[in-house]
Amino acid sequence: MLYYQAPDKALVRVQYPINQIMMLTANQLIIYYPDSNKAFRIRSTKTISLPFAQIFGSVAKEDYGLSDLGYQLAKHKLKHDTLFTYWDPPGKARNLLGNTVLAEVGEKLVYVEAQSPKGGVISKSFFRNHLESDGILFPGEVLTEVYYDSITSTEYTTYKNVQINVDLPNWVSEFMIPDSCDVEEIEW
Repeated sequence: MLYYQAPDKALVRVQYPINQIMMLTANQLIIYYPDSNKAFRIRSTKTISLPFAQIFGSVAKEDYGLSDLGYQLAKHKLKHDTLFTYWDPPGKARNLLGNTVLAEVGEKLVYVEAQSPKGGVISKSFFRNHLESDGILFPGEVLTEVYYDSITSTEYTTYKNVQINVDLPNWVSEFMIPDSCDVEEIEW
């Protein structure tokens, strides 16, 4: 189960193959193993994100949150039924980040491409089987490919029973590592 609470809290409950709870807030990731009562608390000076959870915050925004991150719309073009928009990264990050390309068919985001500063493709994400919840179209399936040198990493995520803007179960909104838990602190 994946729970998202705007603006920056995500909780993931995995029951198989291992019982695990991951809670992500802006600068902290907690990974808790209830069966062994052990946990890792990873703190960072930068925002931590889980790629599969980012989609929750971005689909609810008109430009998928790119303007909030400092990106600027550089150009757009319509090819058949698909609108392509090209986004320039924030000025201070242009030596690290390249353009981002979005493709939409109607109101549905169907493709995102992240480029390097030199224009090479770093990652591609394909979205399909959209679901609607609370007036928001949400992709039911996401295929992401990340390229690094000659290595390609592929992640396929399926979302079911998507519900947006619903009350969270108490155990999610109040989740804390038990005081008796053995916690390893990690600064990153």
